[in-house]
Amino acid sequence: MTYNSKQIQDAVSTVHLNSQRQAKRNETTNYANGDINFIGDCCFAYGAITNATNAWKVMISFNSGPNFLKGIAQLQGLCDLSEPSATNGYNSVWRISFNGVNVFTTKTETHQEDSPPVVDCPLIIPPFTKVSIDRFDEGASTARQAGASFTGKVYAG
Repeated sequence: MTYNSKQIQDAVSTVHLNSQRQAKRNETTNYANGDINFIGDCCFAYGAITNATNAWKVMISFNSGPNFLKGIAQLQGLCDLSEPSATNGYNSVWRISFNGVNVFTTKTETHQEDSPPVVDCPLIIPPFTKVSIDRFDEGASTARQAGASFTGKVYAG
Protein backbone atom coordinates (compact mmCIF):
# COMPACT_ATOMS: atom_id res chain seq x y z
CA MET A 1 0.00 0.00 0.00
CA THR A 2 1.29 3.45 -0.84
CA TYR A 3 0.33 6.78 0.70
CA ASN A 4 0.13 10.14 -1.03
CA SER A 5 1.83 13.21 0.44
CA LYS A 6 -1.45 14.54 1.93
CA GLN A 7 -2.05 11.28 3.84
CA ILE A 8 1.51 11.34 5.16
CA GLN A 9 1.20 14.99 6.21
CA ASP A 10 -2.11 14.28 8.00
CA ALA A 11 -0.62 11.28 9.82
CA VAL A 12 2.45 13.25 10.94
CA SER A 13 0.38 16.21 12.14
CA THR A 14 -1.93 13.89 14.12
CA VAL A 15 1.01 12.24 15.86
CA HIS A 16 2.53 15.65 16.54
CA LEU A 17 -0.74 16.97 18.01
CA ASN A 18 -1.04 13.91 20.26
CA SER A 19 2.55 14.39 21.37
CA GLN A 20 1.86 18.03 22.19
CA ARG A 21 -1.29 17.04 24.09
CA GLN A 22 0.63 14.38 26.07
CA ALA A 23 3.42 16.86 26.86
CA LYS A 24 0.87 19.34 28.24
CA ARG A 25 -0.73 16.56 30.32
CA ASN A 26 2.68 15.58 31.73
CA GLU A 27 3.34 19.20 32.73
CA THR A 28 0.18 19.30 34.84
CA THR A 29 0.18 15.77 36.33
CA ASN A 30 1.49 15.22 39.85
CA TYR A 31 3.38 11.93 39.53
CA ALA A 32 4.59 12.14 43.16
CA ASN A 33 1.14 11.46 44.59
CA GLY A 34 1.84 7.93 45.85
CA ASP A 35 -0.43 6.26 43.29
CA ILE A 36 0.61 3.75 40.61
CA ASN A 37 1.15 4.98 37.05
CA PHE A 38 1.53 2.87 33.91
CA ILE A 39 3.44 3.56 30.70
CA GLY A 40 3.41 0.59 28.33
CA ASP A 41 4.62 -2.44 30.30
CA CYS A 42 6.33 -0.27 32.94
CA CYS A 43 4.85 1.02 36.17
CA PHE A 44 5.95 3.51 38.82
CA ALA A 45 4.77 5.14 42.02
CA TYR A 46 6.55 7.99 43.77
CA GLY A 47 5.74 9.14 47.26
CA ALA A 48 6.52 12.84 47.53
CA ILE A 49 9.48 13.82 49.71
CA THR A 50 7.89 14.58 53.09
CA ASN A 51 8.95 15.95 56.48
CA ALA A 52 9.86 13.64 59.33
CA THR A 53 6.85 12.74 61.48
CA ASN A 54 6.61 10.96 64.80
CA ALA A 55 3.76 8.74 63.51
CA TRP A 56 3.07 6.29 60.69
CA LYS A 57 2.79 8.08 57.33
CA VAL A 58 1.51 6.47 54.12
CA MET A 59 4.10 7.20 51.44
CA ILE A 60 2.72 5.07 48.59
CA SER A 61 -0.67 3.37 48.30
CA PHE A 62 -2.17 1.67 45.24
CA ASN A 63 -4.06 -1.34 43.90
CA SER A 64 -2.10 -3.57 41.52
CA GLY A 65 -5.01 -4.19 39.15
CA PRO A 66 -5.54 -7.33 37.02
CA ASN A 67 -1.84 -7.98 36.27
CA PHE A 68 1.08 -8.81 38.50
CA LEU A 69 3.90 -6.33 39.03
CA LYS A 70 7.58 -7.11 39.47
CA GLY A 71 9.82 -4.31 40.65
CA ILE A 72 11.82 -2.55 43.35
CA ALA A 73 10.57 -0.44 46.22
CA GLN A 74 13.25 2.08 47.19
CA LEU A 75 13.01 3.39 50.75
CA GLN A 76 15.11 6.51 51.38
CA GLY A 77 16.54 7.53 54.74
CA LEU A 78 15.95 10.96 56.24
CA CYS A 79 18.15 13.82 55.02
CA ASP A 80 18.66 16.91 57.16
CA LEU A 81 18.37 19.68 54.58
CA SER A 82 19.41 22.35 57.08
CA GLU A 83 22.71 20.59 57.84
CA PRO A 84 23.78 18.29 54.97
CA SER A 85 27.10 17.43 56.67
CA ALA A 86 25.41 16.44 59.95
CA THR A 87 26.94 13.48 61.76
CA ASN A 88 23.81 12.65 63.75
CA GLY A 89 21.84 9.64 62.57
CA TYR A 90 18.14 9.83 61.83
CA ASN A 91 16.12 6.62 61.93
CA SER A 92 13.02 5.65 60.00
CA VAL A 93 11.13 2.37 60.23
CA TRP A 94 9.43 1.17 57.05
CA ARG A 95 6.72 -1.38 56.39
CA ILE A 96 5.26 -2.71 53.16
CA SER A 97 1.87 -4.38 53.35
CA PHE A 98 -0.25 -6.36 50.89
CA ASN A 99 -3.99 -6.25 51.62
CA GLY A 100 -3.28 -4.98 55.14
CA VAL A 101 -0.75 -7.73 56.00
CA ASN A 102 2.86 -6.65 56.61
CA VAL A 103 5.19 -8.46 54.20
CA PHE A 104 8.38 -6.44 54.74
CA THR A 105 9.81 -4.23 57.48
CA THR A 106 13.18 -2.51 57.71
CA LYS A 107 14.96 0.50 59.12
CA THR A 108 16.89 3.21 57.30
CA GLU A 109 19.39 5.40 59.08
CA THR A 110 21.62 8.20 57.92
CA HIS A 111 25.06 8.25 59.62
CA GLN A 112 26.38 6.48 62.72
CA GLU A 113 24.47 3.19 62.97
CA ASP A 114 24.73 0.04 60.87
CA SER A 115 21.42 0.42 58.99
CA PRO A 116 21.63 1.54 55.36
CA PRO A 117 20.53 5.03 54.25
CA VAL A 118 18.60 3.52 51.30
CA VAL A 119 16.94 0.10 51.09
CA ASP A 120 16.02 -1.53 47.77
CA CYS A 121 13.29 -4.13 48.27
CA PRO A 122 12.52 -6.44 45.32
CA LEU A 123 8.80 -7.22 45.14
CA ILE A 124 6.45 -9.40 43.13
CA ILE A 125 2.95 -8.03 43.67
CA PRO A 126 0.02 -10.37 42.85
CA PRO A 127 -3.00 -9.19 40.85
CA PHE A 128 -5.72 -7.27 42.71
CA THR A 129 -3.51 -6.47 45.69
CA LYS A 130 -3.76 -3.33 47.83
CA VAL A 131 -0.17 -2.16 48.41
CA SER A 132 0.89 0.30 51.10
CA ILE A 133 4.38 1.59 51.87
CA ASP A 134 4.48 3.40 55.22
CA ARG A 135 7.17 5.21 57.23
CA PHE A 136 7.60 6.03 60.94
CA ASP A 137 10.36 8.49 61.89
CA GLU A 138 12.39 8.85 65.06
CA GLY A 139 11.14 12.40 65.59
CA ALA A 140 9.23 15.17 63.86
CA SER A 141 11.20 17.79 61.93
CA THR A 142 10.60 20.09 58.98
CA ALA A 143 14.33 20.01 58.18
CA ARG A 144 14.57 16.21 57.81
CA GLN A 145 12.86 14.70 54.78
CA ALA A 146 12.62 11.30 53.06
CA GLY A 147 10.74 9.61 50.25
CA ALA A 148 9.92 6.29 48.63
CA SER A 149 9.42 4.93 45.15
CA PHE A 150 8.30 1.77 43.37
CA THR A 151 9.39 1.07 39.79
CA GLY A 152 8.74 -2.11 37.88
CA LYS A 153 7.30 -4.08 34.99
CA VAL A 154 3.74 -5.25 34.36
CA TYR A 155 3.10 -8.91 33.50
CA ALA A 156 -0.15 -10.59 32.42
CA GLY A 157 -1.92 -12.13 35.41
